[in-house]
Amino acid sequence: MMHKELSRVLVEYVLWVEALQYKVKGRVIERIDGAEPRFLWEVSHHYVPLTGEVGQHYPTATRASTREAAEALLLDYLRNFTDNGVVANDMY
Repeated sequence: MMHKELSRVLVEYVLWVEALQYKVKGRVIERIDGAEPRFLWEVSHHYVPLTGEVGQHYPTATRASTREAAEALLLDYLRNFTDNGVVANDMY
């Protein structure tokens, strides 16, 4: 049986990164089919933090029980975004 999940985009943010010369997008999504947790977020690109970490920063906390919590997680990721080691998120 094929698994399906219906969702809707509640809000989308766009971060212009001048050094990259393109936009990084992030969105908060609500799962409207009754699945829990109900809210999640995703981002169009991943980056390498400037704190000496190795490899792209793939967020692990992308699901939340409230829209506000999901939005806060997304905005935190976008505010910390760097132009270091950026790769596109093929799942966006």
